[in-house]
Amino acid sequence: MTTPIRTILEEPEICFTERVLSYQVDSKSDIAGSVHEFHHYNAVGLGHASKVHYIRFCAEPSLRVIQSEDRGLADTLRSVSPEENDIFHYYNVFGISSTAPREVGRLLEDVLVYYFKPDQQVRQADTAALKSRIAALGRELRIDSVAVKLRSEYQNEYFRFFTDAVPAADAHQFWLNTATAEMTAVTQANA
Repeated sequence: MTTPIRTILEEPEICFTERVLSYQVDSKSDIAGSVHEFHHYNAVGLGHASKVHYIRFCAEPSLRVIQSEDRGLADTLRSVSPEENDIFHYYNVFGISSTAPREVGRLLEDVLVYYFKPDQQVRQADTAALKSRIAALGRELRIDSVAVKLRSEYQNEYFRFFTDAVPAADAHQFWLNTATAEMTAVTQANA
């Protein structure tokens, strides 16, 4: 015979404001965090996805957003209402083993921008310049193609990225020929 879990554990007392939840796990431990942390760590799905507005390569991303004038952040905050949206800064760390890590990072940035086409970076006139820069970096670095699979270790909707040009997906996988900017994308169903 099994005992229902509710008779073993007391239901936690949950207190919340518009942005913060706190609840008691046991008689000694309180947990408090944002509504987003609660949803993320407890895998509560709301049917949302995260829109990519800006992509940037830099050596110290945490310092860039907080301690410098970042045009992408400023443009995003001007065009996206913080009253109706929550803005998150995601840092994807790529280990680059190369004698020219900045150039490889720049190529990766350009390839991701070309794929996602974030609203703060790609305008019709910029696409030709972006293709040209990808081809030039490919020649300089002797890289014929770039293969990318972008997927979070923690699968939930916070890491289900999309833009106006790319539908929301748990993983984004594509190959790009640097000389021609011809792209082959692999579509994957959402989990």
